[in-house]
Amino acid sequence: MTSESLELLLAALIVVGLVLAIVFGRIGVRQYEAATGRERELRVQADDLRRQAEEAGRRIAAILDGLPDAATAFDSEWRWMYLNPAAGVWLRRLGKDPDHVIGRVLWEEFPDIVGTPFQRAMLRAVAERQPVEHLACYEPTGSWIEQRVVPMPDGVVTFARDVTERIRLHEALRDEARVLATLQEIGSMVAAELNVPRLARVVVEEATALVGGTLGAFFYRNEASRDAPLELVSVAGASHEIAGQVTLPDDVPGLAPVITSAAPLRLGELTPPLPLAALAAGLPEPLGSASAQSVLAVPVTSHSGAVLGVLCLLDELPGQFSDRHQRIAHGIASWAAVALDNARVYEAERSARAEAQVASRAKSDFLATMSHELRTPLNAIAGYTELLTLGVRGPMNEVQRDYLDRIQRAEHELLALVNDVLNFVKAESGRLHFAIQPVPVRELLDGLDALFDAQLNARHVVYEWVPGDDEATVQADPDRARQVLQNLVSNAVKFTAPGGRIAVRAAARGDTVRISVRDTGVGVAPEKLEFIFEPFVQLDRDLTSPREGAGLGLAISRDLARAMGGDITAHSTPGRGSTFTLALPRTCDGQADGDSDGHAEGQG
Repeated sequence: MTSESLELLLAALIVVGLVLAIVFGRIGVRQYEAATGRERELRVQADDLRRQAEEAGRRIAAILDGLPDAATAFDSEWRWMYLNPAAGVWLRRLGKDPDHVIGRVLWEEFPDIVGTPFQRAMLRAVAERQPVEHLACYEPTGSWIEQRVVPMPDGVVTFARDVTERIRLHEALRDEARVLATLQEIGSMVAAELNVPRLARVVVEEATALVGGTLGAFFYRNEASRDAPLELVSVAGASHEIAGQVTLPDDVPGLAPVITSAAPLRLGELTPPLPLAALAAGLPEPLGSASAQSVLAVPVTSHSGAVLGVLCLLDELPGQFSDRHQRIAHGIASWAAVALDNARVYEAERSARAEAQVASRAKSDFLATMSHELRTPLNAIAGYTELLTLGVRGPMNEVQRDYLDRIQRAEHELLALVNDVLNFVKAESGRLHFAIQPVPVRELLDGLDALFDAQLNARHVVYEWVPGDDEATVQADPDRARQVLQNLVSNAVKFTAPGGRIAVRAAARGDTVRISVRDTGVGVAPEKLEFIFEPFVQLDRDLTSPREGAGLGLAISRDLARAMGGDITAHSTPGRGSTFTLALPRTCDGQADGDSDGHAEGQG
């Protein structure tokens, strides 16, 4: 190749290189310009993101700063990164400067946290990558802290709240609930207690234990009079044997309102200390020599407002009794007042019952003696009258015989009254003897009308034995059962107007047999029906005619029926008549098939 060719080739290469350089230079410039623009865009975006992050951080900080809880942020090395004002208050309370702890390690600033529930909760939140909540008492301050630990990508955030007051309130409510439960238990114990010494012992011991007193004493007024002395019944915190005839003086300083006006007394600090002997002069050792700087005296007041007793609680230290202790003592005293009222009512009722029993025995003895004394002259009258009637002293004319008949009827009526009184006394005192045996109902009803033929004919009253379960058998004393039926029929005859009707019917019902005596008399008013079985009570169902007897027939009949395991009931409709039903136990082998149709208790 010639030099000219080489020069031409070299020139061509140079031209091509220049062209390529120009092309690539332009491409590079464009790429540079594009990269520079992208960089500017990225810087703008980064600035926007930084501004957004700063704004979000300011918003989060504003939110955290406004929280009442203490909020703190730590990095992964447990260095303080952020704390809100509430957390700053806590740190100042613990002697730390909030500005100086930023960047410092938590465990180094507070080594007492190491190994505590707080540290264990924080480490567990980081290890498990889950929020952890816990409640624990921070021993250095005695505060109860409720904390929530939230793990973050590069650390943790903690939220803490002082819940000491809430815990104390909860404990107070729980303690109040325990006290109320204890008061209920005490109330259950004393409500059923009618023995005053045992009652006082429970009250004073439980009250002293609940309020935490050193000593307790219960004074009780045995008599209802306000002037009666308050005597020591029981003590707590000392030997129970010292309780005895020791009275509470009325002139003890400060105690007069408790005794006279039923106002509670609470003394928190006494200078010099008040000897207990000042509350109860003459108390034996060791209670009498004890001193107290705190006194709580609560009256035990009855429903009528009278002071039944005083509950005194004492402590050797000043300021030991609070309003709460006074409420507790007052609650116990209220239960004691109810129990003491019950005890007094029970004692009064027992005394009244004893007096009533004595009076009842005296009445029964008097009636029995009187009845026996009356029967002697009545028997003599009956004997001499019968002798005169037989003509032992010579013949008598018709007028004399009529007089003797009247004397005999009067003697029979008076003797029946005396026998009624004797039967009533025996039934009331339980001295009647019964020969209980199976008795066919037919035997009890057979011949019952024949006993009253004279009265029935004289009054033109129809007696009807209505067929029923007459083949049934009852468990009864046959003589007593007939006596009851005779009384019921006699009562029906007495109160049935002339031209009336008396119906007797037996009906078996289940394990009883009911024998009804139904009349068509004037009946008994509903408000008086309950009184007809009372002794010595006579209701003038027909005011136009006089009534015989002492009003004991129905009372004796019901007592006899009940003594045989039965009863007597009465149903009456004024103007239509009455039905008296004797119910007696039915023997097993005498039960009828099915129940009766119910006429045993029908109305007349």
